[in-house]
Amino acid sequence: MDRADEEERLRDAAYRERIGRALAQSVLGWLVATGRAFSLVEGLDDFTSEDVALPQDGFEAENGVDDESWGEHSLDDRSSGPLAETGLLAGDLLEGQRVPATFEVSTCGPIAKRIVRGDAEFDQLVQSANAAIVFKDEEGTGADRIMSARLEAGLDALATKVSSEWPGVTLRVTEAWDENGEHAGASLHYEGRAADITTSDRDNKRLGRLGRLAVESGLDWVFYENKVHVHVSVRN
Repeated sequence: MDRADEEERLRDAAYRERIGRALAQSVLGWLVATGRAFSLVEGLDDFTSEDVALPQDGFEAENGVDDESWGEHSLDDRSSGPLAETGLLAGDLLEGQRVPATFEVSTCGPIAKRIVRGDAEFDQLVQSANAAIVFKDEEGTGADRIMSARLEAGLDALATKVSSEWPGVTLRVTEAWDENGEHAGASLHYEGRAADITTSDRDNKRLGRLGRLAVESGLDWVFYENKVHVHVSVRN
């Protein structure tokens, strides 16, 4: 060890337990987010809100912020506190960040079934006609316009914020309801409760800000998934 203080902390079994839980949560979070291990969530009933925020510890250490001075702040409250002083948390989401910092299923709930055309549940979905949103519609079936009413409301609010933030740029939805089985596991896309979004100019430098605007627009779970898009989802 090259730091006596860290060596001392590692002698504490509780601290080692926190590190183990943080690593486990991060790995399982990736597995769940990519649809590789949806069922593993059932084994995480003993995780608390404190546990799911632990990956933040690594960020603090890398940026010279003592986690003991961080206090009660969380990734969802970044307007003040030590992390705000790093200059890296000016409001925009970081790639890989989730708000809230939990599993999607924990915030939005699991799907009941894969909705297909002709189902009674399909009749409860809506078709967005918002002219301020560009829909990719690569299937040519209008599926990207189909979604739950709650998701539509969130995207409508986000579209307004995007147009205000970047004049001449609009919100772009690349995937909403999935009718072709393109997502692994029990994706919320199958119920029209999730959408992958970017901006009409496809400028990936805007994604961090887009993620923050999505949070402000009332989308229940926002994940800056990668350099291609932001993933958003809603509760029933």
